[in-house]
Amino acid sequence: MLRGAKSSNEVRFELVVTGLQLVVGAVLYVVLQGNAQLQPLIVFFPGLIMLGGAIYQTITPDWRAGWVTYVIAILMVAISLAGLINNVMGEVIHIDWWIIAIASLGIILIFKALYDPSPKD
Repeated sequence: MLRGAKSSNEVRFELVVTGLQLVVGAVLYVVLQGNAQLQPLIVFFPGLIMLGGAIYQTITPDWRAGWVTYVIAILMVAISLAGLINNVMGEVIHIDWWIIAIASLGIILIFKALYDPSPKD
């Protein structure tokens, strides 16, 4: 993100995505401050925004999203989703974050194989 020889539109897109993540995270922090069960949403929605931005960059010709962006986004989504499920479900079900991370990575790899406009040969 924000590295290498990128077009001004791609840099502008990355800045919008990063700004949107920060604004959504700050708003959720203020809104969910008193609700301990839903506090994992503070990281979940910014992670989804980052993941969506990375996927959009991947399918846009001549744009690229780095693997570090994908890893950070997957970790944000997986850890917060596992925390949310575990907080809400309590003792009924327990999900480890790494299971969600592995499933998310698998889905992204399939998506990249099917929709990446410029795969490496």
